[in-house]
Amino acid sequence: MAVSLVIFFSLVYGFTIYEESTDEDQWTPIGCQALEDKDTVNEVFSEQPTRNVIYAVAKNSENIITLEAYREILEFDQRFKNEVQDGDNKFEDYCFKNDENGTCETSNHPLEFFRTSDNDGYVIDVTSDDELLQRINSGKGYPTLYPEGSSSYINVESMFGTTEPSEITINEDGTNNVQKAAAISWTYYFNAEENEEYYEGYDVEWEDFIDEFNSNSEHVELYLYSSTGISRGLEGTLTGDLMLVQIGIVLIILYTFLVVGKLYTYNSRLGVSLVGLIGIFMAYVEALGLGTYFGLEGSGVVSVLPFLLIGIGVDDMYVLLMTLNQVDIEQSPSYKMNYMLKHAGVSITITSLTNVCSFAISSIISLPAIRNFAIFTCLGMFFDYFNQITLFSAAVALDLRRTKRRMGDFCGLCFCKPESKPCCYGKYIYNQDGSVKEPLSKKFMRDYYAPFLTKNPVKIAVLVIFAAFFAVNVWGATELKMDFDLEWFVTGDAEIKDTFEVRDQYFNQQGQSLRVYTVDADFKNEEVQKSLVTLAEKFQECEGCTKDWVVNGSVDSWYNNFNSWVARGECSVLENLDSEGVIPSEHFNECMTQWKQTQEFNRYGSNLEFNSNGELIGSIIGSEVIDPENSSDSVDLMEDTRSICNEYGPGNTFPYNPEFLYYEQYAVFDQEAIVSIVSALATIFVIVLVMTADILGAVLVLSMVSLTIVSLLALLYFWDDTLNMVTITNAIMSIGVTVDYNVHIAHSFKGCDGSTKNKRVIKAMDDLGVAVVNGSISTFLAIIVLSGSNSYIFTQFFKSWFAIVVFGSLHGLVLLPVVLSYIGPAANTHGETQKVESKSEKHQDSLKDKPEENQEA
Repeated sequence: MAVSLVIFFSLVYGFTIYEESTDEDQWTPIGCQALEDKDTVNEVFSEQPTRNVIYAVAKNSENIITLEAYREILEFDQRFKNEVQDGDNKFEDYCFKNDENGTCETSNHPLEFFRTSDNDGYVIDVTSDDELLQRINSGKGYPTLYPEGSSSYINVESMFGTTEPSEITINEDGTNNVQKAAAISWTYYFNAEENEEYYEGYDVEWEDFIDEFNSNSEHVELYLYSSTGISRGLEGTLTGDLMLVQIGIVLIILYTFLVVGKLYTYNSRLGVSLVGLIGIFMAYVEALGLGTYFGLEGSGVVSVLPFLLIGIGVDDMYVLLMTLNQVDIEQSPSYKMNYMLKHAGVSITITSLTNVCSFAISSIISLPAIRNFAIFTCLGMFFDYFNQITLFSAAVALDLRRTKRRMGDFCGLCFCKPESKPCCYGKYIYNQDGSVKEPLSKKFMRDYYAPFLTKNPVKIAVLVIFAAFFAVNVWGATELKMDFDLEWFVTGDAEIKDTFEVRDQYFNQQGQSLRVYTVDADFKNEEVQKSLVTLAEKFQECEGCTKDWVVNGSVDSWYNNFNSWVARGECSVLENLDSEGVIPSEHFNECMTQWKQTQEFNRYGSNLEFNSNGELIGSIIGSEVIDPENSSDSVDLMEDTRSICNEYGPGNTFPYNPEFLYYEQYAVFDQEAIVSIVSALATIFVIVLVMTADILGAVLVLSMVSLTIVSLLALLYFWDDTLNMVTITNAIMSIGVTVDYNVHIAHSFKGCDGSTKNKRVIKAMDDLGVAVVNGSISTFLAIIVLSGSNSYIFTQFFKSWFAIVVFGSLHGLVLLPVVLSYIGPAANTHGETQKVESKSEKHQDSLKDKPEENQEA
């Protein structure tokens, strides 16, 4: 006991400094291409701005391209910039600018057609809907920014949603044929901040302003998308659901007290169970403490670790105490301890070792969040087992001495004398012969359930039903698809959820920004310039892509605009382009210097990076790609665009979007999920085989665990869920829990005597069947609370654990006993079996302990 306490207090400090990381890299495979590209972007380019998107939907009309709607958009733009503020800061203080004296950057702004100069001023100078549509169809805005004959134009396809015609035609000069649209989206850019909460106050004020504006507007309804809106939606969800987890843990504790504690007789073990629960809490603290000492970072997934530890730890407590109850009450404390650890100790050693090793193997996953969770859980399982066999077992030994002295539980506080009136004069405690009555659950298991299960017609029916059940589960598991979206973690009552719905309804064919970065290239070189032209063309065509990922007309190349500016004779040192249509290398830098002084450059200033000598060292070509429909599409989008950049881009050219950090996990998901699950199952087989020296028993346990996993995956399909890192993490956890349901019964069967396998099954169910049932019930009581969860992660946790408890217990308490009754391994003929000892043996053992007991008294 002292050793457990010393270890605990040595690791408490690590627990106090434990932190959960919200870094997006936690869900990105280590060493993947997206991480390398992210590092390159951060190294070469200035901090990229964050963005907030506004979605405007027509009110009481199917067309938002009207003069009244545009006037309301103008009113909104002017008012929020002046009225919305957080403290003393307004939009002007937060917005991103290419330089200190520049303008606040936007993209796809519908008022861009009416910009009056290089500042943020907009004046709607048309007087009718027809004139408005004519301006929009021209694709041009302020003449200095969009001069006639240049390649610069306003991309209406990225601006309007649900248009007529549905596919807009954009000509080379930027003219288009859009006639109607139901919605508009545009973006405001904000300065990059490491602390995302920096903008939270402003975003909340902005949302309140939009609510007030919508209540008074007649022609448009506005919705705001912000990154802080997502984080606020996630935080509110987790706060409420963590409370549900805590309620679930309390239910497990209360059920444990109900099972092992009695307010009568000397065999109540409330105090012992409390020590066991404290040991589980200590294991949680020790796991996080030691993991923190090792430099591990936590994630949101680690929040379920206490639930996992208490579920498995309480199950082990049940097994130990149920085994202890098999020993005659007259036996000495030392004999009872020896018996408990000799039989149940082996059983929980097998389950704990399989849990520790299976999670240790799962740490090979390249996603840091899952890898660290596996390591934390591995440590937690080890400390849980260590505390069970040291702290808890020591408490049991002391408690046995208490019962020998006929002292009540908790120093007599939880106790009423059996012969007293509150205990009904012992009517429900003792049999007529004076022996203590056994629990009804144990009697039911031995005298009714187990004999019924071993009847031949019942066994045949069980095998047939489970065979059909297995066939259905295999079909369901094979139909399960892989998919994941971070927005699933936001609950329906979050304000940003309405924005998601509007975006998906009106802009389902429009997607996300995708930038093409080029570094390590000599931009003034003529061949590099040609490559930039070809790259923009091929990227727009999406050559070789599995789908047309790139939105029509969305590729916005700084070089094409620069080239067009030089071709118009704007560069003083160069009258014309060379014969191949590119800028001569000897004039490139001087022309670039002059172009940087123009209004046209302001559109691309944030896309170009220069060194201290004014030479171009990095560039960005903007584009938009459609949102992938599923994880498979996400991987195809990432790989297709990378292939184009690798083939046509100069130097180191690559596409990058922060979403790629999540797409990378899809690329490795299949392989890593299969490797981790198969490795965990193989580990279970080897450990059970080594510990029991019985290959048949190991095969049966492995089979039951595998069937439970298949059932879990099938249930996810029938619940219309998908495979992703959250669900596969739950599947990995199910391996450890399911082992407990099966190993205890299989190991007990191995150690039981009996003339037939049916009798050995009955004896095994009598010994540990109730313990397994109690473990299932306690866990089920806890997870049923999570059925009311609003968050994705805890909803998935409920669904997975519901399947684990139901299917795991069915396989362990129904199918496994039937299979054992047919092909179970032979009884263990070595050492002492689990038989009731003779009276003479009991008497001799009690005599040995009398001097010790007298001394204790």
